[in-house]
This record gives sequence, C-alpha cells and structure tokens, in this order.
Amino acid sequence: MDIPPAAEGYEYCDLVMKGGITSGVIYPMTAVELAKRYRFKNIGGTSAGAIAAAVTAAAELGRRRNHEAAFDTLAALPDQLARNGHLLALFTPDPRARKVFNLLRGFTGNRTVRGKIVHTLLGIVLSALPWFTLGLVISLLIPSLLYALVRWHSVSPVVPLMQRHWVVCLASGLALGIPVGFAVAAVQAVKAAIRSIAANGFGLFSGLASQSGPAESLTGWIHGRIQAAAGQPDNQPVTFGDLWKAPPYPEEKLVEQPMINFEVVTTGITEGRPFSIPFQQGALYFDPCELAKLFPKDVMMSLLAGS
Repeated sequence: MDIPPAAEGYEYCDLVMKGGITSGVIYPMTAVELAKRYRFKNIGGTSAGAIAAAVTAAAELGRRRNHEAAFDTLAALPDQLARNGHLLALFTPDPRARKVFNLLRGFTGNRTVRGKIVHTLLGIVLSALPWFTLGLVISLLIPSLLYALVRWHSVSPVVPLMQRHWVVCLASGLALGIPVGFAVAAVQAVKAAIRSIAANGFGLFSGLASQSGPAESLTGWIHGRIQAAAGQPDNQPVTFGDLWKAPPYPEEKLVEQPMINFEVVTTGITEGRPFSIPFQQGALYFDPCELAKLFPKDVMMSLLAGS
C-alpha cells in the first residue's frame, strides 16, 4: 500500500475490536480498507477481536518497516479461514477429549433435527458401547430367565403366554433393553465427558493439539500470521516492545512512544477480574510447563529468555 509522501498527509485512526467469531472474520478486511487512508496508533481488542487486533498491529509494524506484504497478510485471513476444513482443522481436539468433541460436533452439524438426534444417540452408544451392551444383555436376561424358569417347572397356567411364545420374551427384553442400554450408556458417557474435560484443563483442546503438528494448530497459525504481517522470522516473536519502538514514517511529526499502542483485555478466572495486557503494574507468575501446552515453542523460548 502507498504511504503518503508528506507529513501533512498522515491521518491516524484508533481501532477497538470486540469479541465474536463473525466479527473476527469481518475485522481483517475492515482494517485493510481503513489502512488505505489511515495509520493506526491505538489498537485494542478482546476474544476473537484480540486476534484480529494483534495481526493488525503487526501489519502496521510491518508497514512502518517497509514490509510490502504487511497488510496483504491481513487481507488473506478470511480466505484462509474459508478454505474447506481449514477452520475446523485449527480446532483439533486433544486425544482425551476427542470423543466428547466428535459427539458435540455431530449434534451441532449441518443436519436436520432428526439427523442430529440419530447422530447423538449413535455417538452415545459408540462412546460407551460396553455399557450399552451390558444394559442390553441384563434386560434380555431377565425375561429369558423367567421364561426358562416357567418352562422348567411347567408351571401351567401361571404364564401360559410365555410357555407358548418365547418370541414375546425376546421382544419384551429388547423393548426394555434398548432404552435401558441407552440410559446406562448416556450416564457413563456424561461421566466420561466430565472426567476427560476436567483432566484436560476444563477444555476440549489446548490450541496446540493437531495431527499435523504445532505449525497447523490454532496458536501456531495465529503466531505465523502475526510474524508474516510484521515481516519477522518465527523464531523472533513480535513483542510489545517491537510495537512501541516501531520506526516512524518519513517526515512523520507524531513521533512518540509507544508508536503503536496495542492492548487486549482478558479475564483472569482465578482472580475473578479482567486484565488489560500488557500489564502496566505488577505481573503474574507462570509455570513454563503449563504454558508450553498452549503456545508454540518459539513463543515459549522468547518468553523464557525475557523472564
């Protein structure tokens, strides 16, 4: 994109991007259009908006560094997410939560109501097949044993129907066994889901879980887009310091730090309060082993080097 040649040609714009998946997809093209006229000084966001805001801030940094593809990287985001299966691939569940994820995905998929119900019931059975089988077998055994007992003692005419029609016993067992099997399987599926989600940090995926490796994971993909927009190698993650000390445009009069002020808002569940990042006062301790489950290796190495 062309940069105005004269200082008086610079116009500045501040962006605040709220959360929401739909908004997060729309923001990149909006920022690209605004970038044709404005230079960004203050950029903020939360949730999905924070992701778009981060790439926008990196693109502004890249433009100040004369990186020609800075905003091209931002403009390409919607098309990349729209590629068949790409967005879903970024949300690959962790192994221990895969059954729960597949069950939820089937229920929320593009199906009719009947299709969703059938898929959910099949998912429950498959996720707890041994328990479904156990409930079905027990329900079949009860009338079968009763029938055998009646036939063995020849207690006539106590249950004459059962003496003449063993098929009735089988049908009654199935009529009882299938609902009981579903109920037992559903209870066990819910228990397994609660255990797997709790053991997985109370989530379905960490952001790094991917069959294709960290480079194709959610956090890995976001990291790659930020680096590409800034024109910086992956092993040198863009920092707030890079944004604050970004080079000025030629003959730019508004030269003050931070050159690019980027802030995002998140909620600390443990503390029960919102936080603005970067931290202006104080800091939080972190466990490298825990964060390594969430962020790419390059990010962790940079974080540890600066800690």
